[in-house]
Amino acid sequence: MYKTALKNQYLYRTKRGSITTQDLFDLPLSGNNGFNLDQVAKDIDADITQDKRPSFVEPTQENPTNANKLKIVKDIIKDKLDAKDALKVKAANAAKREQILRLLAAKQDDALAAKSEAELLKELEEIT
Repeated sequence: MYKTALKNQYLYRTKRGSITTQDLFDLPLSGNNGFNLDQVAKDIDADITQDKRPSFVEPTQENPTNANKLKIVKDIIKDKLDAKDALKVKAANAAKREQILRLLAAKQDDALAAKSEAELLKELEEIT
């Protein structure tokens, strides 16, 4: 579908004018005063909905370009959401790792503090 989009030079309507398929990757998921992937997807979906409205005079035809555009935008949204989730997992793992390292250090301090004076002096001699 990306090959078709690039070959046919799809343009996506936004509040700030039309953008290309490549430009979609630079848009945020939401916010940014409506200049975002969510709004682009909503606009394409509205176009698809309008394409499906029956005409009582002329036969209605769905625009396959809009369907492809929506698939592309949804795919980019999914990639960005997956990346966001991966960052959350990475941050949680880093926090957990830090917590474990602090606990290990505390246990090592406790183990060292539990040694007798003679054992501590002996260890001190060994490292100097």
